[in-house]
Amino acid sequence: MEKVKNARCDIELIATGSNAHHVERFLHQVQGLNAPPHDIVAACPCVIATDISTKMAQKLAHYLEKLDASVLLHVHSADADNASNNGHNSTVEEAPAENEPDSSTNLPAKIEPTVMPASLPSPPPAENHDAMPYHPPQQAGSRATSPPAIHLKRSVGELTHALQDKDWTVREHAVIELGNVPSAGVMRQIAHTLKDDVWRVRCTALHVLSLAGSDLALRDIARCVEDDVWHVRYQAVEALGRIESDKVVKPLLHALNDDNWQVRRRAVQLLGATQSKRVTAGLINCLKDEVWSVRERAAEALARLKSEKAVKALAACLRDSHWRVRSMVVTALKEIGSSYAIEALVAVLSDEHWMVHWKAAHALGRISDPAILPILTQLARENSPLLGEVAHDVLRSLDIVIEPRPHAQPRLTYRSETPPDNMRYIPAGEFLMGDPEGPDDAQPAQHVFLAEFFIDRYPVTNRQYALFDPGHQYAEGKDLFPVVNITWEDAQAYAVWLGKRLPSEAEWEKAARGEDARLYPWGDEFDSSRCNTEESGNRTLTAVNHYPSGESPYKVADLFGNVLEWTSDYYGPYAGNQDATPDFQEDFIVLRGSPWIHQGHRVNCATRSYAPADNMSNFIGFRCVKDVE
Repeated sequence: MEKVKNARCDIELIATGSNAHHVERFLHQVQGLNAPPHDIVAACPCVIATDISTKMAQKLAHYLEKLDASVLLHVHSADADNASNNGHNSTVEEAPAENEPDSSTNLPAKIEPTVMPASLPSPPPAENHDAMPYHPPQQAGSRATSPPAIHLKRSVGELTHALQDKDWTVREHAVIELGNVPSAGVMRQIAHTLKDDVWRVRCTALHVLSLAGSDLALRDIARCVEDDVWHVRYQAVEALGRIESDKVVKPLLHALNDDNWQVRRRAVQLLGATQSKRVTAGLINCLKDEVWSVRERAAEALARLKSEKAVKALAACLRDSHWRVRSMVVTALKEIGSSYAIEALVAVLSDEHWMVHWKAAHALGRISDPAILPILTQLARENSPLLGEVAHDVLRSLDIVIEPRPHAQPRLTYRSETPPDNMRYIPAGEFLMGDPEGPDDAQPAQHVFLAEFFIDRYPVTNRQYALFDPGHQYAEGKDLFPVVNITWEDAQAYAVWLGKRLPSEAEWEKAARGEDARLYPWGDEFDSSRCNTEESGNRTLTAVNHYPSGESPYKVADLFGNVLEWTSDYYGPYAGNQDATPDFQEDFIVLRGSPWIHQGHRVNCATRSYAPADNMSNFIGFRCVKDVE
């Protein structure tokens, strides 16, 4: 019975009873809850307190039951089945095994403070290179500000003693609770748990120490960069990144040689943020990493440092096998802007990937170094037709102001209002925007509400655009092909001419995906027979009505394949996105869809592309939308 008496347990509020307001008022007198009383009542049923003594849990349950609420106790101890329930509904849940099992392959989800699990799962295996880094449980949420009548949580002395408990979940919870005590002595006690034999406890201790914002345990944290579990090493790198000290540079440089690519990539990102010239050599070595995303982040970090020492190494990476690495290298060379960087950018104007070569041209136009003029002038005289033509184009773009050409008067016959000609109605409501498993810039996925609107059934065709611009030339028989080589400003001008506008990227994505979060207009699986992409074998544009089976749920056609489409939005991060790509800082315009030259199976309707507003390509078109009046 002594073991039962000392058992720890969680208490779950099953129902608030006849008067939820009285329950909430009572909970304001209780200190140590997982969440504020209002959130607990709103989230009911939920676990309201975790890892508290059985005596205090029974006391709290007694008062709640007096208020007609229903509660449930989850006792941690395996011997608790011998205990009397004392009138309360109780369940026994065995604590996870101390040894780390081999059965789990995925990391546990992040534990939210509002609803804590009754008992934590056993730790995942020591090494899983396909998993995401482990995120430790969060510290307890805000507590009631009024003087409490019941104290659920343990004292510092009790928590310090719990750090030696045989149950690893008890030790982990003790570390989390001690993290709320801003004391150097407590931080030293938590630092001792960095030698715990369960890696999840070590991860949690690293997380708590880093949030304390102190370098008292910096040496202990740095040692964890050599831990035998990669999740711990990753968390140690994260912890070092939160400490403002020059002493973190050395262990972060050591992490660049880690066996796990996720550890290396995160170390590269954090070293780039230090702005220290000491890290340049290490970052240059990472440009040769076997994983392309590490090479990409290394180029991004060198762009922040603006180190001319790195220019030659970056220029060599312009031959990298992955276009995303080459694209980021172009950004880095633009930021550095030296004469050698200019020559390297000019050389990459012939890159096979369209995003790399237009970024290079855009970068050259942004470099203010006077050295660019003689270099481009010389290239314009070279024997290479491609480089000569591109150099001429860049030179012409440097100081020329393009006057807007006059347009014909609007044709009112193309302004049908009820309903708009060749448009489809998109009802108001929410839809899922983004892809939780896609590229960084398409995350986080989130529900977005849009008002009702109309959208063109097809992209704007050559015949339609020629009514706006009589000078528009196209091949015979291409009337129903999408108009291309149109800048963003020209697309906007056409839309205004018809009393319409370009769609936002949210409007475009909803029209393509519907309200069931499908990845493609026709469903969740890519089908080359429904769209004009590289897999279709057309190798050129097709008529906008060529793929009727590729329509979206709203009967909107040609949204995926054929051309990328201009939207009205500038390229930037979604709310809550932590990706720090420098391209967010440029005035790029979002493009949506997938063109005929790209592999469609590599992207979907949530994928974001982007280009400068003055870009003109034979795979970029547009369609219009109209507000419902």
